[in-house]
Amino acid sequence: NPPRTSIFKFSRKNNSTYHIHLESPYFSASIDLNPFFNSLDSSSSLRGFDNTGNVRLWSGGEALALYFLENPSSVKDKKVLELGAGFMGLPSLASSKFGRRMIVTDGNEQSVSSLGDAIRRNEIANLEARILKWGEEELKGEKFDVILAADCVFFKNLHLQLLECCNSHLTDDGCVLICSPKRKGSLQVFIETVESAGKWSYE
Repeated sequence: NPPRTSIFKFSRKNNSTYHIHLESPYFSASIDLNPFFNSLDSSSSLRGFDNTGNVRLWSGGEALALYFLENPSSVKDKKVLELGAGFMGLPSLASSKFGRRMIVTDGNEQSVSSLGDAIRRNEIANLEARILKWGEEELKGEKFDVILAADCVFFKNLHLQLLECCNSHLTDDGCVLICSPKRKGSLQVFIETVESAGKWSYE
């Protein structure tokens, strides 16, 4: 029987390095991460530009990673961009086995530092980490077949910027995959924002 799709994660006793094991019928992989906040002396360093991605691995990221482990064809041989990836970028790490070229981004410099460290530790040649703040910056000249966003719609005041960022970086026949809980009605408000924009179809 093929292995069951799963994500196991734990931290080593002697240090705070996370070890994550991904298992699916298509492949298995182990990932080591050493998030930047392990060395912080106080929570003051977690303040500033949206630090929610630096405090934990959110459920949307786990769910989207599991989706790619079970549906690798959705990113196979495609150019992929992840937005608001936080310190771990688990969807990008899980799908990097299949994507042609991938860029994982966040608006927080410390998150991007952790992402870059994870890429180097795990020698992922087709994955690159970059800073990207929605509505303020663009990856000049870059268009993507698939854009990923996990747990990125909680802040309702950023919905238009998120859509603008997607619109700027998506190919004409590309798609955006968003995974988010209904948290405090934020997902429904985002769906209404998508509808009112008049240029997107969704399912």
